[in-house]
Amino acid sequence: MPDERSSQPALKRQRIDDTEESSHTSAIRHEKHWYSDGSIVLHVDNTLFRVHQTILAGRSAVFKDMLQVPQPVAEEMEEGCHVVRMAGDESCDWCTLLDALYNSMEYFDQLSTEELDDSFTAISSILRLSTKYRITVFRRKCIYLLSQGFPSTSDYWEPDTIPEPKLAAQMIMLGRATNATTLLPSAFLLAASGPKDKIYEGIEISAADKNILYHGLLIIWRSQTGGILPFVYEQIVPSECQLGGCVKPAYFSPQHLHSEQGIYLFGLQDIVSALREDEYTICDACEQEVRRIITQGQQELWVRLPQIFMLGKDWKELKRLQEYDDDLEGNCQ
Repeated sequence: MPDERSSQPALKRQRIDDTEESSHTSAIRHEKHWYSDGSIVLHVDNTLFRVHQTILAGRSAVFKDMLQVPQPVAEEMEEGCHVVRMAGDESCDWCTLLDALYNSMEYFDQLSTEELDDSFTAISSILRLSTKYRITVFRRKCIYLLSQGFPSTSDYWEPDTIPEPKLAAQMIMLGRATNATTLLPSAFLLAASGPKDKIYEGIEISAADKNILYHGLLIIWRSQTGGILPFVYEQIVPSECQLGGCVKPAYFSPQHLHSEQGIYLFGLQDIVSALREDEYTICDACEQEVRRIITQGQQELWVRLPQIFMLGKDWKELKRLQEYDDDLEGNCQ
């Protein structure tokens, strides 16, 4: 679940008297998001955004409630607009969120065409603020975009390319901070799926999550023996095989098993193809049985990821946890 800093909005209205100089006078007006007809000024870091209350209230449940409260006479003002200090936020995040608020359809369409490596920073900014200020529709869009690289359902997924451990670690930290719980199992798995000698390279997650990652990695290694690769350790003989069992443990070398990877989970359907290329004799029945075992084992292990990484009972529970705040909020679209 998100911590208090990320889940509890901090909207502070600072009062000043006639003899006190306004502390926001040294702040810089944002070049793009300073609208002459704006009705509210957001003070974030050293940046001022003059925007429209209707835009904020139309998307954010927090702003909708806040702006319904009558404003005090002594409220801090800037060009006739009330100034709201956004404590704990960063101006770069607000710039990205406002880009999306004022042009949401085109903005998210553009993000969907970019590689996740390129769009991750922008999506993270929007997800953090849309979670904090309850912009439900943006939060869901961000989680969907992130799920293209970090799958969020119980269906096994084979990646085209394995992301760098650093990106997976960033996803773990973001998922923890924003309660995006369905993205965490695959993030932990992918953080552990790089080359063995680089699993922890560039990873800056908490000590507790590093322990969880290592614990889960050990479980996955053990599970591979009997669940995904049993034919590597014991000969299998399908009833349809007329050769007494084509697939022998002696056939499998570290090269066939992608031993440079931290875990043996992805790319395993290429094992039999590699053996055929090496001119081993494998009948169709044995090949089909090996592929069936691998597919079944991968799916069974994937279903267990929430438990393996100590995130929850199952994928359904993670989804309930993730959508809990949204369900309480209702629709503020």
